[in-house]
Amino acid sequence: MRWRTWVLIWCPVTTWDSDDPVFNPATSTSASYTVVPCGSPACDALLLNDRRCHVGKCGYEVNYVDGSYTKGTLMLETLTFGQMRIQNMAMGCGHNNQGSFNVIAGLLGLGGGRMSFVNQIPQTGGAFSYYLPSYSILSPGCLRFGRGLGGAFPVGATLAPLVYNPRAPNFYYVGLSGLGVGGARVPISEDIF
Repeated sequence: MRWRTWVLIWCPVTTWDSDDPVFNPATSTSASYTVVPCGSPACDALLLNDRRCHVGKCGYEVNYVDGSYTKGTLMLETLTFGQMRIQNMAMGCGHNNQGSFNVIAGLLGLGGGRMSFVNQIPQTGGAFSYYLPSYSILSPGCLRFGRGLGGAFPVGATLAPLVYNPRAPNFYYVGLSGLGVGGARVPISEDIF
């Protein structure tokens, strides 16, 4: 995961069908929507391989492992969650999207980079928690932003702190202290991990 927060934008040549509402800057009443210009700090914060400048606008192209992709323009917008307003949230405005995401209107990027959704919200302190229930439990997971979320997850939930790797700051790692097979621990030294 890198920055990769993007929303589907209306475009006469869009290649993505969506049942969800699509953002149309031409008819939007948003006073805070702005296209990011090339050479701006927000544009320069994109990874070089993702950045595409065209007619002074900061464009992007992100390709995923499964062949899916999104292409569009980087924009700034104000987002509101309850009483919290986040100004100048940088996100992609996808004009040309293709892939196996099914029918969605966007993607929330939670990578470790400074352009990720969670790192653009100062109130979170760069922290989030994501509860993934067991596959056998018919219960939704939950995603929470910020620190100090003890008690926010079901009883019995196991926490796995993430490990930071300065050589790959956009990715997350989980510390591994051992392996087990069939309930029995495999005798491998922790130094291997």
